[in-house]
Amino acid sequence: MKRQLLRGLVAVAALALHLVGTATAGPPLPMGDARLRDTRAPAADPNISGVWQVRGAGLRIVPTAGGDPPWKPWAEKVFRDRAEDEKKGVTRWDPTGACYGSGVPRIFTAGYLTEIIQTEDAIVWIYESQHVWRIIHMNTKMPARLENHIRGYSVGHWEGDTLVVETAGLSRKGQIDERGTMMTDNTRVIERIRKVGNQLENNFTIIDPTAYDKPWEARRQFNYVGGQGQRVAEYVCEENNRNVPGPDGKFITVIK
Repeated sequence: MKRQLLRGLVAVAALALHLVGTATAGPPLPMGDARLRDTRAPAADPNISGVWQVRGAGLRIVPTAGGDPPWKPWAEKVFRDRAEDEKKGVTRWDPTGACYGSGVPRIFTAGYLTEIIQTEDAIVWIYESQHVWRIIHMNTKMPARLENHIRGYSVGHWEGDTLVVETAGLSRKGQIDERGTMMTDNTRVIERIRKVGNQLENNFTIIDPTAYDKPWEARRQFNYVGGQGQRVAEYVCEENNRNVPGPDGKFITVIK
């Protein structure tokens, strides 16, 4: 665990150094920008570093096969009840409203920029949205014990030209998408990410026997925009939002 913590600290240090001087625009950056890739990263690993933006940001993540997710009855009821409340103008729990940020896979739908930095032991994703950053710990096993939180814990490895990522340790406080599709502490996400031309394609599988009858697949694609001079910018979220409902539906008390 100490070694995993050290890897995380190294990745965060690389992230901190990179964030100094970030701007909304700058000179065009080539795809696979060498400045965003540690020279110690294995040469055989595909270079996916650079600035990307999701194609077709949306409120819902729907199965690749179409239709609704294979909910268990209780999970579908939670989703339908939430939809009815929203129609009535009733505010429901949303982690982004309390500045928790979006977790996996909801962050995939955010229509903001994301920047990828590759290091020797980790791939770091910097999301412009909500100050979210994510570390994929490379070529290591998932820890036996994890503390659940919205971003979870991600490990990855390369299978040829495909980056395979497993994320576990997610939290029931998170959501699959902005419409509130169910997530529990048992949710796991398996991603298969590869470069297709000037795009990144992320085919991911959501596994949660607590909320779904079977695993289900979805897809998101990202356009490379670094060549247009796009750079990750600052995002502000007020942490003392008033009248924000908590996960239990009760309003969070604002401490003055």
